[in-house]
Amino acid sequence: MTTDRSSSSLKLFSLVRNVVLTVAVWELLSFDTQPFQQQWTGASAARGMSLMTRDLKAWVDEAYQAYQAVGAMSHISVFSAMHLEYLATLTPSNPVYCYNSSFCCGRWDVDADPWWIHHPDWQVVPDVEDITDVGFCFAPIQNLDHKQTMQQLHLQQWGVDIGERNANVSLQELSSIIPESYNFTDSTNNTNAINCSNLVTTVPISSGYGASMSFLYGTFWFAFTQHLPFQIIKRGPWMYATANVNHSWAYCPDQDASCLYLPLSPCSRYRAEQPKQTRRANQRDHLQAMQWLWMRDYMARPNQGFRQALTKLQEPYVPLLKDSNCIALHVRRGDAGVPRKPFRRYAAIQEYLDLLPNQTANSKRTIFLLTDDASTIDELQQYHLNVSNPKFHWIYTNKTRNRGTEQGFDRHVPAASDGPEELLWITAELELAGRHCTTLLHGISGYAGQLLDRMRFYAGSAHHNNLTNYYLDTSAPFEEIQKYRGKVRQRESYLLDNIQSFYTNTTAEA
Repeated sequence: MTTDRSSSSLKLFSLVRNVVLTVAVWELLSFDTQPFQQQWTGASAARGMSLMTRDLKAWVDEAYQAYQAVGAMSHISVFSAMHLEYLATLTPSNPVYCYNSSFCCGRWDVDADPWWIHHPDWQVVPDVEDITDVGFCFAPIQNLDHKQTMQQLHLQQWGVDIGERNANVSLQELSSIIPESYNFTDSTNNTNAINCSNLVTTVPISSGYGASMSFLYGTFWFAFTQHLPFQIIKRGPWMYATANVNHSWAYCPDQDASCLYLPLSPCSRYRAEQPKQTRRANQRDHLQAMQWLWMRDYMARPNQGFRQALTKLQEPYVPLLKDSNCIALHVRRGDAGVPRKPFRRYAAIQEYLDLLPNQTANSKRTIFLLTDDASTIDELQQYHLNVSNPKFHWIYTNKTRNRGTEQGFDRHVPAASDGPEELLWITAELELAGRHCTTLLHGISGYAGQLLDRMRFYAGSAHHNNLTNYYLDTSAPFEEIQKYRGKVRQRESYLLDNIQSFYTNTTAEA
C-alpha cells in the first residue's frame, strides 16, 4: 500500500508540476494579465510543506526564483504550499481541487462534467505532459471579452449569472459555487432558472463533420444574438455517434451529440413543435467574429470521457507538432469523386504546395496532412517521401481512411471504423492543427472551414492577421460531371489518372 501511494503521489506531483509550468508560461506569453499572487499562510502552508521532500522543495524554490526573474509570479509559490493529498480524495460532489484560483485539477475517474458545465469561463490547459494517465487541469480564461462572452452564453443557456462568482480563494467546495437552485448531481433536470418557452431549436443532420456542425452553429448563433436559449432536439442517431456501444467513452442510449459533448441547456430535448432555424448572420466587426468562435467552443465542449480519449489519441502527435508553426494541408477526396453537387475533383498534393511562396516551400517546414482518403497517403509516399531530399517534414495520423468513392455519397465513416472513432480522429486532428499550425492549404470543403476557424480561435484573431490561408479551386466543370453521370467508379479512375498525369507532366517539364 505504501508503494502504491508513493507512486500515486509522484504522478500527482508530476501533474501539478507540469500544469504549474504550463500555466505560468501560457499566461506570460499569451495573455495580458497579472497572475494571481495570493499565497497560503499559517498552518495550511506548514502542513502542505510537510508533504514535500527536500528535493521537491529545492525544485520549487529554484523554479520560483527562475520565474520571478521573468515576471511570472504566483503559481510556483502556490505550489510550494499545496496539499497534494487532496487530489486523491476528490469525490463526485467535489470533483476538482483548485489552487489559488489559478487552476483546478481533477482525475479521470471522478466525473467533473457538472463542474465544467457551470464553469465555461475556464478552459482545459493544453499540452500538459505526463498527466494523461492521471487527470486534467483547467485554468480561467484570461481574455476579458472571451470570458464575458462565455458568461453571457451561460446566462442565456442556464439562467445562471456566473459573472459575479467569487473565486479568489485557495479552495472552494463545489456546492458553494453552484447556485442552490441546481441539483449538482443532475443539473440538466433543473429548469426553474431558465424560460424554456422561447427556446430556439434545431435538429442534427448526418452529413460531413463540417456541414453537420455548421448547421448547428448557425442556429445557436441566431439564438445568441437574439438573447434566447438554444437546444438541439433529439432526432434519431447521429452518424458520428452510432455504434457507440463499442466505446465506453461514447456510449449513451440517444446515440447523438449528447453522448459526446456537455449538455447545452436544462430545457427538454424532446419537443413536438417544428424546430426554428436560421442561417448564420454575417459578422460585422472583430468582436462579433470572435464571439462566433467562442460560441462554437461553448457548444462543442467535449465531455470527460470524450476528452480523455482525445487526450490519449493526441499525445504522440503533440511533440511532433508543438512549436513547429506547421502548415495544415487538408486534401479532400472520398465522395468528392461522386458526380453530385458540389462538383469537385481530386487535386494532387503538389497543386496545394504550389500555392506556397518559394521562400516558404524551401524552408523545410512541417506539414500536417489531413485527408479522408487512403489514395492521398499513397501519393505522399510515392511522390514526396520516396525522394532523396524531401522539401518538407511530413506528419499524418494513423487513422482508418476511405479509399475513393467506396462508401458512396455522404458516407464519411470508413467501413473499417465506426462513427465515434471517426469523430475522435476528426476532432483530434482539428485540435492539433488549430493549436500548432499557422498556415492552412485547402480546397472546397466544409471541414476546411472548421479548420480555419479553429486556428483563428487559438490564434485569438478572427481575421487573417496571425494566420496564412491558401485556397485551391478544386471545382469540376459541369461538362465532366455530365460525362460521368451514373458512372462513379469510372470517374474515380479518371480523377486518379489525372493526378498521376500531373506528376508525369511536371517531371517532364523539369
